[in-house]
Formats: sequence, structure tokens, C-alpha cells
Amino acid sequence: MKKSAFIIAAVAFTLVGCSGNKKAAQPAADTDSAFIQEAEAAIDSIQTPTLTAQGIGDVRIGMALDSVPQGQINLYDNIVADDSGEFKALNFRLGDKDMFTVTDYDDGKVDMISLYTSGVGVAVPNDTLRIGDPFTKLLKQSGVTTEFVSMDDTGVWYWRYKDLWFWPAEEGMSQALSNAMSERRNPPSASMIGDQVKIGYIGTGVPF
Repeated sequence: MKKSAFIIAAVAFTLVGCSGNKKAAQPAADTDSAFIQEAEAAIDSIQTPTLTAQGIGDVRIGMALDSVPQGQINLYDNIVADDSGEFKALNFRLGDKDMFTVTDYDDGKVDMISLYTSGVGVAVPNDTLRIGDPFTKLLKQSGVTTEFVSMDDTGVWYWRYKDLWFWPAEEGMSQALSNAMSERRNPPSASMIGDQVKIGYIGTGVPF
């Protein structure tokens, strides 16, 4: 895993006190190497935050974009703006790996957070829901509901869990399931969703 300098520095002060006595008896090069190894081990021991309805880590729904921290250990260390779509998007990355995306609906705030990778997920009892997991894993959780979200004269079904939004990946969908996703009278039946159907979207805020 790529470790940026500022992340190592973020945990440095926790190690200085307990390493001070050792440094006096060690050559500088050995001390520096040991210090870096201790810092990286401390970083790896920090659990990656999970997505909730309020946000992920220090990135919270409704906060001003200019208040978003520039990094968080084991979650992201750089942010790339994407202005190619209808609304502004910020891609939060850990090294060169996309972790999640924030969408701003022109009000300068965090309006939506969407997971981008299986590297982060949603906590469930004794497990984590991630992008790419079988959709049936979500359906087995207690408290899952469905909600039809209208877009003008059309709309689609989403599944809700812990006030989050879930949608199946199009790959693996049968034609019957694909058609049922936009049928507003009834949500898709569980019998249409086999293990070949994967979780394709997890987000909080507004789905679109």
C-alpha cells in the first residue's frame, strides 16, 4: 500500500515518546528505518472507516466542500475533481485507487457519497457489505426495504438498509429483473435475484 508522507507524519507523535530511549543507543540510519516501520505498522492497524447514512470517516453529508480534510489514514490521501458530468464530483483516492466519490449539486456541499471499490463497505453484524458482493447478502439483513425513486415520468427501485441506498450491478441481471427495476407498481421479487446478481451501487445522500 502506498503511504504518503503526511500520513506517516500523522502518527509520528504517538511513536516518538516510546522510541526516544532506543534512539540514543542506535545508529541514525537504523533508528530512521525502525521508526518508519513502526509508523507504517501503526497505520495498518487503523481500521478503514465504513459508510453510514451520515458519511464515511471525516467526510459527512451536508458539510462544506472546503471543510473536507485533505486525507484520512487508510481511507484516502488525494482528491481528484471531475467536472465532466452535469454536477461536480470529487474522487477520493488512496494512492492510485479510487475509494469513493462525493457529488456536489451546485451548493458547495457534500450532497451524495458513493462507494467506488470493495476496499470500503457497510458494517453489518459480523461482516461487511461491499461492492461486488452477492445482492442476496444484502437481502439477508434485517430491516431491508425497497423504495421507488421517480425521475419525471420514469423511475427505478432502490433497496434501503440503515438509510443507505443499494442497487444491483447491471452485469448479471436477467431481462426480467431489468424490466422489473422500473415497474413502479411492485418491487422486483427476491426470486429474480440469484447469486449471480452483485451489489453495484452503495451510497448515502440522494441517489441521483
